[in-house]
Amino acid sequence: MHNINEICKDGKSLPLKTEENLRVVFLGVGAAFTKRNRQSNFLIIQGEHHVLVDCGTLGPLALDDVGLSVSKVQTYLPTHSHADHIGGFEEVALVNRYISNSPNKPKMIIPKDYQDLLWTRSLAGGVEFCEAAQGQPLQLTDFFDIHHPKETELLGRKVWSYQHGSMELVLMRTLHFPDSAVSINEAQWCSGILVNRRVWISGDTMFDKDYPTQFSSISEVMFHDCQTFQGGVHASYRELMTLPMKYVLKHIYITIMIIGMIQKLGLKIQITSQVTLSKTVLWVGLVNRWPTTLHNHSTKRSIEFLKLTNRPELDCLDVKHTNLI
Repeated sequence: MHNINEICKDGKSLPLKTEENLRVVFLGVGAAFTKRNRQSNFLIIQGEHHVLVDCGTLGPLALDDVGLSVSKVQTYLPTHSHADHIGGFEEVALVNRYISNSPNKPKMIIPKDYQDLLWTRSLAGGVEFCEAAQGQPLQLTDFFDIHHPKETELLGRKVWSYQHGSMELVLMRTLHFPDSAVSINEAQWCSGILVNRRVWISGDTMFDKDYPTQFSSISEVMFHDCQTFQGGVHASYRELMTLPMKYVLKHIYITIMIIGMIQKLGLKIQITSQVTLSKTVLWVGLVNRWPTTLHNHSTKRSIEFLKLTNRPELDCLDVKHTNLI
């Protein structure tokens, strides 16, 4: 089971440890170019271990919202090379090497397949010439302690698995960009994450019916990237509503967190109670701000489930460490 909890009460900083329960904290719900809503970067915390999945251009500011900083967070996992997901990594690298005086480099969990691409195409330009190491430009390994997930297979898909303390992180390739890509082989690197084989977070992706359908068979909680319009490089609300009720939209507590809808609306949400969701209560608590084409679902129950708030640091999900039934 899972509980939804408010965090950072009374101005306290978000703790980077738990009593072995799994915690997922969404630091932002904003789109790529948002200013107030932060970006869809999130922390995963269990026991003594934590990892920040993505650190976009507003990532350091989002950490400050919850009383943290890029020097306090010591493990990072980038999913793909768009600025709202990696734009803050230059600050992470420079602060930890030159300002924090920490004896240890921050960890970066990254597949070998993506490491060189991230460095040569994105991060190197801002930091590789800050100094010379034995007469050579700096490398990613000078700023981060690199940890490579192990390539394996899950549900017929090629995935990358990494054991981080008591949490298992499984990375899955997604069909995100370019918009012309029709298969993973044609797409640039982008990944979603499955935590402890219980919490599935799609990552940025176009609509790919098989992707959430497959993982719904083992996931307790699912979050899916979404936007209000169709086209481009993200799944749309209309497309997500075509997912099979039997496998995806019925048997999971929280099926899809439509981060994209909230981004476009400039709103935040706080989940206030535990409710088994179905297609009819899929974030329609925000229906009064949506286009009329989305007014085809009942809102009464969802209003009881959702609560609007203007504090981005309240978006949090605790997943209790219990066996699934």
